[in-house]
Amino acid sequence: MKKKYIKIIFLLLINLIQNKTIAYSYITQKKEIKNNIYYYNEYIKTQKLLKQKKYENAINKLKKIDQRYYKEIYTKQIKINLIYAYYKNKKLNKAKSTIEKFLKLYPKYENKDYLIYMNGIINMEISYKKFNNFFILNTDEKDMSLMKISEKNFLNIIKKYPNSIYKKDSEKRLIYIKNQLSKNELLITKFYFKKKKWKIVINRIKHMIYNYPDTKYTKDALKLMHYALTKKKLLKETNLIKKIIDINK
Repeated sequence: MKKKYIKIIFLLLINLIQNKTIAYSYITQKKEIKNNIYYYNEYIKTQKLLKQKKYENAINKLKKIDQRYYKEIYTKQIKINLIYAYYKNKKLNKAKSTIEKFLKLYPKYENKDYLIYMNGIINMEISYKKFNNFFILNTDEKDMSLMKISEKNFLNIIKKYPNSIYKKDSEKRLIYIKNQLSKNELLITKFYFKKKKWKIVINRIKHMIYNYPDTKYTKDALKLMHYALTKKKLLKETNLIKKIIDINK
């Protein structure tokens, strides 16, 4: 009788524990749903702020959500919106570092072309600022490294993502970048031309012909090359460059 009584109590206890576990699980799920709704509403608010061009407010709210909400459901989109908000708010280095962190976290992200495209635009804009701020050119130290990285970003879109919606714009930006890089090369070449450094002039223009053959600045540089080759008494090369200049008249 005692054994039977103990067995009944044991079964009742198990039943009670199970009910409590189910109840706890239900409460936990309910809390998670509430949290999801809260973060969803906060996320919607950030979308409104972005549409209203209130980028600083959007950044603060997105950062808060990103720090507190760790679930996969919104976290990617929050980070993507944060990149966009930083870019629009002219916090270019912040946008750039956020892209780098994102790609480390999600190397197989399905819309990777967007991030490469954004990286290209950001590198281009940072480089453009540096380019415009450099008002005295007396050496070949003008830093165009970010513009060259930007060139690689857009080439990456064209080659690896031929069906990307960013391909056409990448092609247009690539033309602009090539013109900027060849313009910079021509300015440096003119500096050495004035110094009568004919060998350097010839080599730099060879680099321009190889990398930027179809730009206006490369065509302008050919005259300098012709003169430098004449000074170096390289008759065969001089005649060849003269023919190229005549064809491009």
